[in-house]
Amino acid sequence: MNKRLLICALLSIGQLVFSSSYAKGTDVEPSPDSTRVGHMHHKPSTAEDVGVVSTASPVVVYKREDFSGALSSGTAASISLQLMNDCNLSELLTGVRYSFVKRFMIGFPVTLNEGDLIRIASAFPKLTALGVSGTGLSALSSEELITELPKLIYLQELNITGKNITDEVIEALVPLAGTLQVLHINYATLTARGVEALKRFSNLTYLNTVGTRIEKSEIADIKRIIPALGVEGAFEKSTFFSFPDKK
Repeated sequence: MNKRLLICALLSIGQLVFSSSYAKGTDVEPSPDSTRVGHMHHKPSTAEDVGVVSTASPVVVYKREDFSGALSSGTAASISLQLMNDCNLSELLTGVRYSFVKRFMIGFPVTLNEGDLIRIASAFPKLTALGVSGTGLSALSSEELITELPKLIYLQELNITGKNITDEVIEALVPLAGTLQVLHINYATLTARGVEALKRFSNLTYLNTVGTRIEKSEIADIKRIIPALGVEGAFEKSTFFSFPDKK
């Protein structure tokens, strides 16, 4: 296994942790067999917005039909796509809004295609957490990130990786600074301008910048301006996406 593949695999493991970090009731990740939705073939509602009382436990899906089933069930508040090579969101997300989905994770080796973030923002307008592996974001332009991410106005946690995370993307996220608490911007392409924009996220309690070049003096400034990031473990440079306990 080459180094790049190993890093992608580790990122995917961390993404899976992200999908269940704040689940209520139990802190134990269900096994794949217990979390699969199974071969459900319910048709999605034709209503414009499907809103059903949802469960807190994350649903991990490995097949297209499992994903369709999770959406059709109306009970999957947290969905994690893992190990899906045949995931085509243009076929799976077709204009229906699923307001019950609050957390959406796209793990390795699932990749997004141009326009997929538009589909995600439209289908899941009430997301509080979004995570996409590095391979997943590689096909998206910075322009799509800039346009679509600010539409997720309820976002509290964001986990994105890749060189297309630029100064402009960070600046576009500033309108979410009032709600955003956990931010992963790994292997981003930032300059002093992007770092300056990070200082405006006053509600952050955790910031992960693995692979992103930020000078030690800039890190010190961010910690000084955002007190919650000054505590131990709140500004980690770690490949694994483990979050501090949410009190």
